[in-house]
Amino acid sequence: MRYQTEFNYILKIREGQGLPAHPEINKVYSFEKTIERVYPLNLPILLVDDDYHVYGKCIILEFTVSNNLTKGKYKIFALFDNEKRKIYTEDLLHSVEYAKNLK
Repeated sequence: MRYQTEFNYILKIREGQGLPAHPEINKVYSFEKTIERVYPLNLPILLVDDDYHVYGKCIILEFTVSNNLTKGKYKIFALFDNEKRKIYTEDLLHSVEYAKNLK
């Protein structure tokens, strides 16, 4: 029997999953993702949208996993200016492309 889970070191979400239209630093938001996932708690990780555009960094405060669903709360730790967003986004897209080629 197999237990499928993902270890995530970025929070990749869209508005319907908990990405706010106007994110604010130090505000707590809820998120919900399909698939059972594991996130590091209380450590800054990247906050990105479905297209891997980086917004800033967030901290996962809590999450629960059940029935092929992961729900949790996160707090935005930092929001990047446009130049920093571009640099982080390009770097992340490069890493994602590299990971895809490993398969």
